[in-house]
Amino acid sequence: MVTPPFEYGENLGQKALHGARVLVPQDYIIHLQKAVGPEITKTDLVPAFQNLMKDCEAEVRAAASNKVKEFCKNLSADCREIVIMTQILPCIKELVSDANQYVKSALASVIMGLSPIPGKDNTLQNLLLLFLAQLKD
Repeated sequence: MVTPPFEYGENLGQKALHGARVLVPQDYIIHLQKAVGPEITKTDLVPAFQNLMKDCEAEVRAAASNKVKEFCKNLSADCREIVIMTQILPCIKELVSDANQYVKSALASVIMGLSPIPGKDNTLQNLLLLFLAQLKD
């Protein structure tokens, strides 16, 4: 029996889609952020970055975790703190308890580097607790 060509195409498409989702946080998200500017970053790239941090594939979540600090650092100063605290931090909280060790490891490597960005009070109230939770693992 011959397998219809569309079955091969579907499998290839799924693999390509997975590969593309991994490449977005690894290689492109920061370049996109710089290219589109602060307004589009806030309205379009922040939700896209949230989706990458919540992706069903651990490899995508790990790649996004590696870029959290740089992504947050490149947010516009006028909205940086509010975006981090309301949109990025909830995703980070989920990733701290992720079942995949690679995701946790990727996040641990950047979480303390993130601390100067939202300010001292937010770091003490939020990031420090997340860092301590990671140390327990």
